[in-house]
Amino acid sequence: RNTLGFVKLRATCDNILDVYLDGVQQSDASFDNWRQKAAIQPEENFRSIAIKCTNTGGPAGILASIEDDQGTTVLSTDASWKCTSDPEDGWTDTDFSTASWQNAVKVGDHGDSPWGTIGEISPDADWIWLPEALVSTQSTGIYCRNTLGFVKLRATCDNILDVYLDGVQQSDASFDNWRQKAAIQPEENFRSIAIKCTNTGGPAGILASIEDDQGTTVLSTDASWKCTSDPEDGWTDTDFSTASWQNAVKVGDHGDSPWGTIGEISPDADWIWLTGNPTTIY
Repeated sequence: RNTLGFVKLRATCDNILDVYLDGVQQSDASFDNWRQKAAIQPEENFRSIAIKCTNTGGPAGILASIEDDQGTTVLSTDASWKCTSDPEDGWTDTDFSTASWQNAVKVGDHGDSPWGTIGEISPDADWIWLPEALVSTQSTGIYCRNTLGFVKLRATCDNILDVYLDGVQQSDASFDNWRQKAAIQPEENFRSIAIKCTNTGGPAGILASIEDDQGTTVLSTDASWKCTSDPEDGWTDTDFSTASWQNAVKVGDHGDSPWGTIGEISPDADWIWLTGNPTTIY
């Protein structure tokens, strides 16, 4: 088993920042000082980020990034963000639609003058704003949003695979063929992945990775995964505790013999199993 967690949202704006995660307003002492990044610990299951930035004069911009618990940047400000200067009611809500909003424009790289480098915000983040013509003459602020989404879970095991996302069993024609990766489209708000693998003879292992909607690998099999050969009831549930389980052991790199390369599973994923080489692990 493993879970997806987001370690830190880091953000700033020139000049005054307001941040909402799933509609809940956040607070940080740096929200009114663009020279310092605000650092926010999101709830594990948050899905949307909404930012208001008020410019009080001079250059204007928003700069932000989110890291997962592996230290990988999974979302950062760029031209894919949707922005407006005239938001509708409910603009901070998780399921709000930005279909009528405009794409942001990049107004600088992180590190560019006059801002320089702001704390540990990702170097890949862009300063963004709205085209000048789109900013209301009644407002010096803009409102921008983005959501976190997971594009694909890819997995295999030697030999028979079962996968559960937030306790819901998944299906794929490749679950009983380790030579082919299973490709599953997760729900946007899933938080936990639970895998059962049964070895029917020969080498044993599990190999899996998850990509976000930017194509970044946000989770892959490695020795941080928790495993057991004797699971308790409810082991597939989202909030199940693996405190009594063991860390997996790496039994090979993706690409190693006898398995070779399996589809588009991340090259950074490890083949994992459990010490003692049981027939079935969870």
